[in-house]
Amino acid sequence: MDTNLTLSAQSLTLAPNLQHSEPVHGLRVVNNASAKTYLRVTSAQWRLLELFSSPSTVPTALAQALDERVCLPLGEFYELILKAVREHILVEPGALIPPTPVHAWRVGIRPRHVIRPLAALLVTGIVLAFALANGYSAVAQSNNVASPTDYASFSRFITERNIFDPNRYPRNARDSRARTTVRTTRAQRSAPSFTLVGTMSYEKGMFAFFDGNNGDLRKVLPASGGIAGFTVTEVTLTGVQLQSADKKETVAMRIGEMMRQEGDRWKPAGSGDLGASTSATESATPAATDNASPDKDAPSTPAAPANDILKKLMQQREQELK
Repeated sequence: MDTNLTLSAQSLTLAPNLQHSEPVHGLRVVNNASAKTYLRVTSAQWRLLELFSSPSTVPTALAQALDERVCLPLGEFYELILKAVREHILVEPGALIPPTPVHAWRVGIRPRHVIRPLAALLVTGIVLAFALANGYSAVAQSNNVASPTDYASFSRFITERNIFDPNRYPRNARDSRARTTVRTTRAQRSAPSFTLVGTMSYEKGMFAFFDGNNGDLRKVLPASGGIAGFTVTEVTLTGVQLQSADKKETVAMRIGEMMRQEGDRWKPAGSGDLGASTSATESATPAATDNASPDKDAPSTPAAPANDILKKLMQQREQELK
């Protein structure tokens, strides 16, 4: 197709035996049944194509559209003409369009020839679905993943593999038994002990903060409070005085020092970290140390800022005093 010739001097007319539908949402379909082609146009575009009801050139049709004030923008107008020519909606006067042959199926397919293969495919798909479901269940059980309907197993699985547990560790079949033994042995070797982590002057008096490796040894005590069979007789900014139950032994603990049970007796153990905790969670080691001069006449320095354990113990003490 010569575009310049088509848009300038070639006479065009609507193809014979055109069929067009009623407009739906502003669009209609123009069909050339013999050429097996169609074109979708708007009502305004169809009004322009009707100008070619009698043979006319594109410039003549454009002038008529301008006179009747139905012309579209020039770009859209020329594009419409070219599409109509390409789809054999606009043809040269007297041009014969050879009909498009209809391709017929050479092999007939009867329904009974299709039903059996489809049924076989359906049965095969069902069998594969059950096989894959059983295989997935077996893999889930081999990985110790709880069944979706077993809530108790699912709850235990989440507890054992809690990703938010700060004490979690890798689990596998090789070292799980050895790891459990090591953790148990370490907990059994740790003797009960507690540390003086700090003191604080409060509006209700002086309080001492103790942290131990079990719940009974984590306390906030004023003077006259008791811990591990000892009574707190005095609380200062640098330490405390402890007195045994029989009042025969007095122990001076400075901030950061530890008491450890050896046999049936408690003995000072100097500064150091607490052993493994026998409770469910391990507490952090205290960070407060005493920088006071050993000279009794020198002024004492205040305790270091309270760490997280101090804050928790203070909050616990405040709740108990309310």
